[in-house]
Amino acid sequence: MMRERVVIRDFVIEAPIEAAWAAIAHTDRANQAVGGTEYRVTEQAQADGSVRRTGRGRFLPPFQCEWDEAFGEWVMPRQISQTRTFTKGPIKQLVLDLALTPNGTQTQARATMRAKWDWWPMSIANAFGILDKEFDKRERAIKQAAEQIKAGREEWSLVEPTPLSAEAHARLEEYRATLQARGQSPTLVAQLIDYVQSTPFDIARRVRPLGLARDWGIDDMVAVGLCLEAHRVGLLALGWDLLCPRCRGAKLRVASLDHLPNQAHCSSCNVDYDRDFARNVELSFRPERWLRELPEGEFCMQAAGSTPHVMVQRRVEPGTTLTLPLQLDAGAYRIRTVEPGGSIDVDLHGQGDALPSVSATETGLTGGPHQPPGTLAFHNGSRRMLHVVLEDRSWALDALTGERVIAMPVFRELCPDQVLRLGDEVEIGRVALLFSDLKGSTELYERIGDSAAYAMVREHFAMLSEIIREHRGVLVKTMGDAVMAAFYEPADAARAALAIAARVTAHNASRPAQRITLKLGLHAGRCIAVTTGGALDYFGGAVNLTARLEAQSQGDDIVISTNFANDPGVMTVLSGRKTEPGSAMLRGFTEPVPFMRLPLSGSVTNGS
Repeated sequence: MMRERVVIRDFVIEAPIEAAWAAIAHTDRANQAVGGTEYRVTEQAQADGSVRRTGRGRFLPPFQCEWDEAFGEWVMPRQISQTRTFTKGPIKQLVLDLALTPNGTQTQARATMRAKWDWWPMSIANAFGILDKEFDKRERAIKQAAEQIKAGREEWSLVEPTPLSAEAHARLEEYRATLQARGQSPTLVAQLIDYVQSTPFDIARRVRPLGLARDWGIDDMVAVGLCLEAHRVGLLALGWDLLCPRCRGAKLRVASLDHLPNQAHCSSCNVDYDRDFARNVELSFRPERWLRELPEGEFCMQAAGSTPHVMVQRRVEPGTTLTLPLQLDAGAYRIRTVEPGGSIDVDLHGQGDALPSVSATETGLTGGPHQPPGTLAFHNGSRRMLHVVLEDRSWALDALTGERVIAMPVFRELCPDQVLRLGDEVEIGRVALLFSDLKGSTELYERIGDSAAYAMVREHFAMLSEIIREHRGVLVKTMGDAVMAAFYEPADAARAALAIAARVTAHNASRPAQRITLKLGLHAGRCIAVTTGGALDYFGGAVNLTARLEAQSQGDDIVISTNFANDPGVMTVLSGRKTEPGSAMLRGFTEPVPFMRLPLSGSVTNGS
């Protein structure tokens, strides 16, 4: 006979609701803290396009269990619930729900557990209070986590890191000294080591340098360089994640760029997806195993805290409408379903902005009239159950994408072996390019002699390389007396060009007998990245146009494409500077190409 036990607990968390939510959302950390064991999950696509998730492990030690893992449901920061239906083990079903209500500096919590079983020993265990004791442990864990968060430790953990062996400790100190000898800040090195040793396991699995830069208040390039140097000495393992464009899960990870496939499959979303260097290829790190052994399984597959960009995930039955009150700040959001289908992007500029109503059909999502501010309305007009998701798109800002990292000088210098396999090519959504060339180099050799001219050319290459690196760019290659450089941000390319022009002006003023004239062209656009000569290189339309623009330079100016000139960052850099519109028929183009000419005579600054 089926038995059921419902336990309801009301308790107070001595922290504001934001801290209380951070404590309850990480059910994976709480399960680990109370002695739960990690488990494995298999995902199998069903005929209707849904996915069945089966968990296997010692969910209630010492019993080996097997269960269907339903999608977790939550509304940040108010409520979270999870249902598991068992096919093997002492319990048939377990439903956990936790609701939060703010009360000033405190939060009122109500936890509800519903357990069903038909095995008579479970009735005896229940009579002895086994379920209540499990509940007690989780309540204590939530309160302890809230105390840590309230004290300033946002990424809380109730599990102490495993002490290092004497051999590992000596190795760590050797690597610490090596990093400092290579110019890394002793403070930042210590901070990174402490972070990867003590941060919760779910964070340590994917250390994101741009997230560290934001949290620690340091420059992006410094954080990336620190992690790359730590990889180089053997502290961190580098990996390329091919993220699912829907759930943002890292469904595939490889250690080398030349092993990254063109496509992948997300078993959670049941979709195939392509590699996109601008959106879903991310470089991340994790501690090497000698430094910290991380669990490979799950403690809670559907922990809301592991996907903090997902603010709402709720089940919606066919033919029904879900309406939720929300508190949304200005920002970029996306409404989608867990199941395969479309998505709707929304940008909110203030609390007065509103979300559109959204309807799901068999073919996708459609947007409808806007709801009152602070309201999410989702109608499931399909014939199957769906899970609606509201997520914050700004999550991607911390992603060190492939497109971005291969344009970083520190990556090129520290990871020269990280290249694409021969014959492979990747689309680059946007890269800023700078071309330069010495004007009249033949005349220069005749005027001052071969030896002196060759020395000047080498000096000019060194000057360009230094300035390009100082402005966060990569010197991709030299071609005769010409240089091609790449930058992730167009504004950095503009500053570098101005700094180069300023250096040339200073050189000519101090050494009039060895005067040089440098032609410069700038553009930003789409291209492809490939491996040539054992290094990453760029080819395509953007490269060709930049070279053609540089050819239009007269030597006392910088020629920039209108596309480049209209970039907001470039507009700020060039603010107050005179530009002259122009156009020309360029080789390979059927129509005149417009551009802007930036005269430099008498108005050159250092571009800082």
